Amino acid sequence: MRYLPAAFIVVSLAVVFAMSPGCGGSDSDTSDAGGTEPDAGTADTGPGGGTVTLEDGTHQGPMTVAAGGTLKAANPGGATVENDKGAVIIVETAPGKTTTVSGLKVKSAGGAAILVKGSGDFTGDNLDVACTKGLGIAAEGAANFALSSTSISGNITPDQIPNLYFPLKGTEYPIIGTIVSKTTKVTLTDVTVTGFGGFGAVFVASNGSWDRGAVTGNVGVGIMQSGGTLNVSDVKIDGTQAGERGMAIFSYGMVAANKAALSTDHVEIADNKGFGILQEDSSSSHDGLKLNRNTEVGLWVQKSPGTVSAPSLVVKGEGSELNENKGGGIFAIESGGIDISAASLSRAVVKKITAGETGLVEMADGLQVSNLTGDLKVNNASFADNTRIGVLLSGTPAPGANVTFDGVTISGASQYGLLGVEGFTVGAGWGVTKDPSLAEVDTNFTGTLGVASATSKVPSLGKVESSGLIGGSGIVSESGDVTQAASVGEHGLGE
Repeated sequence: MRYLPAAFIVVSLAVVFAMSPGCGGSDSDTSDAGGTEPDAGTADTGPGGGTVTLEDGTHQGPMTVAAGGTLKAANPGGATVENDKGAVIIVETAPGKTTTVSGLKVKSAGGAAILVKGSGDFTGDNLDVACTKGLGIAAEGAANFALSSTSISGNITPDQIPNLYFPLKGTEYPIIGTIVSKTTKVTLTDVTVTGFGGFGAVFVASNGSWDRGAVTGNVGVGIMQSGGTLNVSDVKIDGTQAGERGMAIFSYGMVAANKAALSTDHVEIADNKGFGILQEDSSSSHDGLKLNRNTEVGLWVQKSPGTVSAPSLVVKGEGSELNENKGGGIFAIESGGIDISAASLSRAVVKKITAGETGLVEMADGLQVSNLTGDLKVNNASFADNTRIGVLLSGTPAPGANVTFDGVTISGASQYGLLGVEGFTVGAGWGVTKDPSLAEVDTNFTGTLGVASATSKVPSLGKVESSGLIGGSGIVSESGDVTQAASVGEHGLGE
């Protein structure tokens, strides 16, 4: 099929299509000239794929990119595609084919800005995605999802947050920057996400990596991982805010849940209005982690079993810092296989935390471990100036659990240095060096201390986890409209 140049329309808007004939779509090439106003009738890539190149200007969506096709800007950043209902760009994929979108500005005021469907490969590069409602980029079921040099932004700013009333509806506000579900391989490189009212980025039952970028200034959760594997390196997560009106929306820099396997390499998680990292029934390994100045506990791990040979938590690497977090550096509850080395867990700030039936108790501990279910190993770590306790160990460890401390220093202005309470006996031969004043206090301690209980406030992704993301009871329809399930409340998504 060949599209010839279209005639000038009465409103003086010229739309030009020039698609050369080809077989299977790989040889076809269409050029579309935009204008100062949106184009009427912009073509898609056709059922055989092909390439559509958009000239500088504004182009009206929705546009469909067929499996194996390419939609790109003639000059990166010069072409804008926009739509105020449903998806702006619908990307179709199929096994053995790569569908590509590159160099575009995408503006959405309705549903999902870019909706990726099918079981093939998607590549997005050099994109600037802006949303005033709904979702940024949503994908489900792809074999490969690759996104690079891309900015995804909602329009929620810090001064608006006190006026947001939860639950927050996706039909009225931008709630998720990017969500990738049930995808075999995810590769994000130089991606930034900011200004969303529920989740910056969500990964559901997917396996992948995120190298370089930032997740900043979102409400709720910076990065949410439910199942699957995820490696995050050189990414900064900061300024995540908590909801203040309506339902109480808690804030987390990162969440790993539902048997997720998370690893980070030189990631910085700082200045979030809540937990730095929350982990439940999952495993994580962190090399060179900087987890500082969060307004709840820096790294909270619960109900995550393991051993030193198959750990649930590893914190290692020179320069690892978990400092100045409110409540404490690391809390591990009903977990095992904890391995901490070459890290600083210092200057914890007082915060009231729920301690079972005791209620709210002021805590500020470098490391707190309770009801240990497996091994605990702490090597070459320092605990300084934690307001309440350097290291608190509570509850009788599970049978067979090995506990070792070696090369550990506890110092500074803490009430206590190293305490074992509620059946946890501190080993006489542990390699721990403490300030003499702290050692004296520890020796004579006979009272009781509040110990944190597991939190029930683990964000949920609702039916996305059980029923899917797109269509049916998902949060986005096949055409890219957000559904009534696309809302964020006290317990997460779908309220």
